[in-house]
Amino acid sequence: MRSRFTFLFRQKLKLQIITTSLTGGLVAGYIFSKYKPIVHAETDISVKVGERISTLPTYSMTEVAKHTTAEKGYWLAYKDGVYDITSYVENHPGGKMVLRSAGKALEACWKIFTMHDMDHVYEILEEYRIGNLPPGIIIGKALLFGKENNFLGEREANQREQEKITDLFQYDPERLNIKENFFVRSKRPFNAETKPSVLVSSFITPVEQFFVRNHMHVPFVNINEYKLEIGNGKSTHSLSFDDLTEKYQSYTITSTLACSGNRRGAMNNEEQGTIRGAPWYVGAIGNARWTGVRLRDVLQSLGLDKEGKYVQFYGLDCETPKSGGGKQIQNVQVSLDHGKTWLKAELEQLAEPHMRAWTWTQWTYHIPFDDLPSKPFDIICRATDTNANSQPESPVGIWNVLGHMNNAWHKITLQIDEKCLKKGS
Repeated sequence: MRSRFTFLFRQKLKLQIITTSLTGGLVAGYIFSKYKPIVHAETDISVKVGERISTLPTYSMTEVAKHTTAEKGYWLAYKDGVYDITSYVENHPGGKMVLRSAGKALEACWKIFTMHDMDHVYEILEEYRIGNLPPGIIIGKALLFGKENNFLGEREANQREQEKITDLFQYDPERLNIKENFFVRSKRPFNAETKPSVLVSSFITPVEQFFVRNHMHVPFVNINEYKLEIGNGKSTHSLSFDDLTEKYQSYTITSTLACSGNRRGAMNNEEQGTIRGAPWYVGAIGNARWTGVRLRDVLQSLGLDKEGKYVQFYGLDCETPKSGGGKQIQNVQVSLDHGKTWLKAELEQLAEPHMRAWTWTQWTYHIPFDDLPSKPFDIICRATDTNANSQPESPVGIWNVLGHMNNAWHKITLQIDEKCLKKGS
C-alpha cells in the first residue's frame, strides 16, 4: 500500500506554506467526579428496518444497481427495503465512504462495520425509504423467485453474499486494558475514547491510552514496501521509509490531537434534533509528542518548494484530514453559580512560541470546603485564548447535524457525599 499527497501549483503566486496543527479551537481542563454524565453507545435494537411496506412500489436489485451517480441518484437495499440516500451523502459521518454501497445491498457492508447496528442508524435509514425488493412466492417447501436472481429471493441472495465477505479487520492491532482505559463506542471499526480520569492523570497521554478513531479498518502496512508518493501533476517522486529516516533530520513537537466530533453527545437537544456519528463524551482527545521529518525539507530536496501554494494529504484509507490551531490558552475560569461570577484557575501548559501552541492546557481550581453546598450543584468552566477568543456559552448556536466542533462551556453536576460533609465539619 502507498500513501500520497498532491502538490497543487499556482504559477504566478509566491510560495506560502502555512504550518497548521492537528487540533483547533480552545481546549479547557475538566473536573470529573463519579456523578459525571456518560453517553453510551446504543445497543438495544428495537427499530424495525427493512421490513416490507405494502403501500410502497417494488424495485429489483437490477434497478437499484443503476443508481450509482449523482445524476441518477444513489440507491441501496437492506433486507426487503430500497432506499434513495442521495440527499444524505453530505451528512454521512463517514463522508463519501457510503457511496461504496451505492447500487448494492447493505448486508455485506454492515456485517463488517457493526457500528451501524444501532437504533438511531436504522431510524435515519428508514427516512430515505422509497420501496421494496420483489417478494418470493412460497409453494409448499419450495421458494420461487425471479429468473434474474437464479431462483433465489433478492433479500435472501443479498444475505448469502455476506458469507463471501473477507474480514477487513483481521489486521487490526491487539488492544490491551480496554475496560480500564476506554469507553468503547463501536467495535468494528474500533472507536473508543479515553476515560476522563485517565485523561487528567498526566500531561502527556500514553500511546496505549490515546483515543482511537477509525472510519474504516486499520490498513496493513509492510514497512519494507511502503512508499510515500509526492507529485505536482507533472512528475511523481517516491520515498521509502528508510529514505525518510536516513536522508532528513527528525524533529519533535508536542501537540494535542482531537476528533472534531469530541463532546458530540452534548449537542443533542429536542429543538434541533439528534446529531449523527459516534456519541463522544469528552475523551476523544489526547496530548502527545510527535516525531517526524519536516515537509519543507522534503519539498526542498525534490525541488518542489518554489511554485506551490497548497499541499493536499491523502492517508492510506484515502480520507482527507483537516487541521488548524496555533493559539494558546491564556485564561481558564470556573463558575459555581451558573455564570454569575467567575474564578480564575491555575494553568499547566508548555511555554510555546506565538501562534505555534498546539498542546492542550490543563488547569486546577481549589474550592474551599466551606463553599461546597450540600445539595447538587453545577461547575462550569470556560477558556480564552491569546487572541481573546472565548468559548460559546451553549452548543445551540454551533449545532450541526454531524455534531462537529462542540467547544461550548463545559458543565458537570456534583453532589457532595454527606459522610464527607460530616467528616469535614
